[in-house]
Amino acid sequence: MHQPLETEERLLRAAKELWHEGGFTAITTRGVALRAGVNEVTLFRHFGSKDALIGAVVDHVTEAIDLRALVRGQPGQGLEEDLRDRALVYLEHALPVADVLLLSLVTAARDKKTHPWHAAFATRVREALTVHLTALADAGRVPPGPFEDIARHFYGSLFAHVLTAHVREPEPAEVVADSIARTYALAILGRPGPAEGPSHEPPAAPEETPLGEGEDSRVEHP
Repeated sequence: MHQPLETEERLLRAAKELWHEGGFTAITTRGVALRAGVNEVTLFRHFGSKDALIGAVVDHVTEAIDLRALVRGQPGQGLEEDLRDRALVYLEHALPVADVLLLSLVTAARDKKTHPWHAAFATRVREALTVHLTALADAGRVPPGPFEDIARHFYGSLFAHVLTAHVREPEPAEVVADSIARTYALAILGRPGPAEGPSHEPPAAPEETPLGEGEDSRVEHP
């Protein structure tokens, strides 16, 4: 007899496998139960409904993405390195299932019921980055900014790369992550420079010495 947690994991794994094979519309309670080796009554006992099961799959995947990004990050690293870690983890999860993501978008256009599931994936990863950037701003490591918008565009850029990966020349995920992280780090900071440090103001211009006040009042041109 399977333990409750073991059964729940098997149901989640079965649902994820069906999603990888055919998108959200491929997930049916009968199909998930059959693949997990249980009956539908057991599935409903654990999740209550198909929507609740898919919501659990969304939670499972997005939590894994954020957790891996946090684990990979190094204490005290700069903003650009932090964004690179998050971008790379996202790409490592999304690129292998790019076909499924594209299929899911197509089916979502035909079946409005799947919209909340798609939105949930995007919302969870955006919220995690928004919270992280807000915490950095509160700690004085980055200037305040429209972090919700930044997170949306950050993951939007990554998602666009994933969806068009098969129609472009192959590009290593590390290169893509570097480029996107650098772009958004500079946008967040508002200027080139490291993410660390208490001050985010540009360096003050040197004071000009009026002509005639100094040892040499000649103006030299490079």
